[in-house]
Amino acid sequence: MENLDKKYYRIAEVAAIVGVPQSTLRFWESRFRGVIKPRRNAGGTRFYTPADVEAVRMVHYLVKERGLKIDAAIAELLRNREGVSRRFDAIDRLRIQYGTSFCYPVCTMGAHVSAVPNEQNGRITPLETRGITAMSGAFGYELDLSKCTPEEKEGIRRQIETYKKRWKLLHQGDYYRLTDPFRDGPYTAWEQVSPDRREALVSLVSGTIHAAAPFLTLRLKGLDPQLTYQVNGGASYPGDVLMNAGYPLPVFHGDYQSLQLYLRAL
Repeated sequence: MENLDKKYYRIAEVAAIVGVPQSTLRFWESRFRGVIKPRRNAGGTRFYTPADVEAVRMVHYLVKERGLKIDAAIAELLRNREGVSRRFDAIDRLRIQYGTSFCYPVCTMGAHVSAVPNEQNGRITPLETRGITAMSGAFGYELDLSKCTPEEKEGIRRQIETYKKRWKLLHQGDYYRLTDPFRDGPYTAWEQVSPDRREALVSLVSGTIHAAAPFLTLRLKGLDPQLTYQVNGGASYPGDVLMNAGYPLPVFHGDYQSLQLYLRAL
């Protein structure tokens, strides 16, 4: 789908994203009042925000994937809407969190590290990717620790340590959307910058990997162009270079890899 870097989508676009006929969307809107509520212009044309699209995806999951009747799906959303949202895997959550960020702060988004394969789509995503995605929300775990390997438990320990260390930056920093996940580009990235612009945390999740991948850079936002920033305790870059030329990204091996960059002004 093209030109998805916008605030509103028409019903035909949403139908293509979710994979249902437009008539189904209209029917769901009539039944899931208060859940699916696109705006309309004077002519009656529907306009869906990114958050509206994700509400449709939740309904699709309950009705089409879990096979619930309409009344049961409504009851589930009323009882546990956040839980329904949390069960999306990390890659699907990139879109949910992107859309929700237009209306709500990071601290209000339910985001948990769930088990793999994911119960909805069977996707297997690296633990690091699941952790980085969940950190930009109400971070937590929704899995059976007794089934985790020693390596996974050590990874979880490090994630919790990182989250506690960067909590203030994650929840009180200025939030920047560096890419739009609805465009299905090579990666999805976002950034939190401290109010004094002396610290920043950049998170990135790659998509599917292809041969002969091009050299890519990630342009950051919100930094002080007059300051120099050290990245993850290593190389240093001027703020204006990071925002205009970008940070050089590594070549990822394997689908859905991720990285997190901590920037500190020198």
